[in-house]
Amino acid sequence: FSPYGGIISNSPEKLDFSLINKYLSNLLAEHGANYLEINAGLGLPAGYMECNFKSLRFHDYAELKLESEEKLWMGVDHQVRKAVNKAKRLGIVVFEDNSEKAIKEYFYPLFLKSMHMHGTPPVSLSYFIKCREYFKDKMKIFYAQDSGHVVAALLGYVAGKRIYLDLI
Repeated sequence: FSPYGGIISNSPEKLDFSLINKYLSNLLAEHGANYLEINAGLGLPAGYMECNFKSLRFHDYAELKLESEEKLWMGVDHQVRKAVNKAKRLGIVVFEDNSEKAIKEYFYPLFLKSMHMHGTPPVSLSYFIKCREYFKDKMKIFYAQDSGHVVAALLGYVAGKRIYLDLI
C-alpha cells in the first residue's frame, strides 16, 4: 500500500481482491474498528468497489500528459510558475537522493512530521528502506532545501505504466 492509500502493483488484475477484503475485515474486527478509511481508494475494479466499499469523494485527481519540459512548464498555472521562479531567486535548491542515508536524515523526519500533523499513524522507517530495496531506481525522492535545511520532499514510485506520488 502507498502511505495515502492504494495498492502499488504492476499487475493489479492478478490480485485476489476477495482475499484483500477478508484480510481488511479481519483487521478491523481484531482492532475493534468500525470502518477503514483508505484515501485514494484501492485501485480496485469499479464494480468490486461499488459492491464492497462505500465511496466518498474528498478530492479530485488528474492525469498529466507528459510532453516536453517547455510545454509542461507553460501549462502550469501562472501563479505556480511565479512561485517557482521566486523560490529559485530566493535560493531554494532542489535535489534528488533516494539513498538510505537521505531517507533516514531528510525524508523520514519530514514524513513523521506530516503524519503527526494529519493525525495519521506512520509506517516505519524500515518500510521505506524496503521500498528502496525493492523498487531500486524506480523509487525517486526529490527534496527542496532552503538555507541548508530540507523543507519538502516528493516521493514517487514507478510501477508498470503508472507513477505514484506522495508529497511530504
